[in-house]
Amino acid sequence: LPQGTMIEIQFRSGDDANDLDGATFVGPTSPSDAYTELGQIYSLNPDHDGDRWIQYQLRLSTSAPSQSPSLDEIQFYYAPMLR
Repeated sequence: LPQGTMIEIQFRSGDDANDLDGATFVGPTSPSDAYTELGQIYSLNPDHDGDRWIQYQLRLSTSAPSQSPSLDEIQFYYAPMLR
């Protein structure tokens, strides 16, 4: 990312698509934080465990008017929960 720019990612989830509308976006520990280290592999907040649908939101910001953050790709890896 260019200096002075940031990308924050949060997720929300539910058992079906209808549950997403009422769900709160959260970061690693709460709604007030976000995943910010790009290029890392994260385990999602355990609040999502067992949910079948997931949605993400990105917040792109800059403190440098001549710079813009950009995201070319986002990848998800799924590992089924063992019961």
